[in-house]
Amino acid sequence: MVKAAIVEAVDTPIWMQSSGPEDERTMMKKELVAAEHSYVQVCTTALNSYLQHNSGISKRDKESLFANLDQIIAVHRQALQQITENSLASDMLKTLAPHLHLYLPYIANIPQAFLTLSRLRESGNFVDVILEDSFDVPTIEALFEFPKQHLEDYTTMIKNFIERTNASTDPQEVAQLNQALQDFSVIHQQVKSRDTVPKHLTRLWDIEHSFIPEENMTLNSRELFHEGSSRLVRDSKEQVASGNESVFVYILKGLVICAIPVNGYSSRSLIKTPPENLLVRDVSDNECKNGLEFISNGRSLLLSVPTSALKRKWMTDLPIQYDGGKPLTSRLVL
Repeated sequence: MVKAAIVEAVDTPIWMQSSGPEDERTMMKKELVAAEHSYVQVCTTALNSYLQHNSGISKRDKESLFANLDQIIAVHRQALQQITENSLASDMLKTLAPHLHLYLPYIANIPQAFLTLSRLRESGNFVDVILEDSFDVPTIEALFEFPKQHLEDYTTMIKNFIERTNASTDPQEVAQLNQALQDFSVIHQQVKSRDTVPKHLTRLWDIEHSFIPEENMTLNSRELFHEGSSRLVRDSKEQVASGNESVFVYILKGLVICAIPVNGYSSRSLIKTPPENLLVRDVSDNECKNGLEFISNGRSLLLSVPTSALKRKWMTDLPIQYDGGKPLTSRLVL
């Protein structure tokens, strides 16, 4: 375990250091800038410290630990750099609003981050860092949760700003703050919904938001039967390098997904189809150890499942066709 000190990650604007009488708008702006400055400074120092002292872990593990935290930090740093002495609090909030979606995959990855951290610690491949003079993120576990906590604080802060703004003398600022409240509340409610649903639906939320935005994945009305990782042996479209590439298989009510990781925290689908449009062939061990071939919409994926027990479990819930072509009626209707 090593110690690291908080360092200045972004310059403090000169106008923040001014003294003397200030109107309410200036005080609100300073409060927001101070909160953002502290957030960027702490996140940047913590992230850089952990990466510096754990340079030996793989790129995929680093992505699994910190997901897109670097992108989130960059957005907040840019918002700080754009605000001027003449800007209002709503201007900064307006700059941040289009990028709030970055928090969804980050939060969805938090359980995976804890699993990766545990694995690295058990193998002796992780160096813990204690951040001195930091009550926000004294440990890496606190760092994982810190962006989520910061996001949750916005709605209370914005409501406070609205209460302190005179609607009769500054209607435009009130309107912009109300728009910001709406924008931030949408994301906040999505995150809040994750924390208030049963555990199995929380997992669906995490899976849904682990896919790249272009997927437009919606799983909240599904039931997850099985999920697991396999090794890609062959892709008929040859769009993915075969051999060591992992493929995640999700078997849900009314939907089967085969997906590959884009990085350590997000995925994209190779096959996404209702089970009635999917054929799964039981492959002999002579052709592929614990092999299953998924065939849908002109694409074939030959996968090697880690164990024969897991293969049998997947076969229970999938429409199977044996090598000889004799169909087997699924014992579970998806």
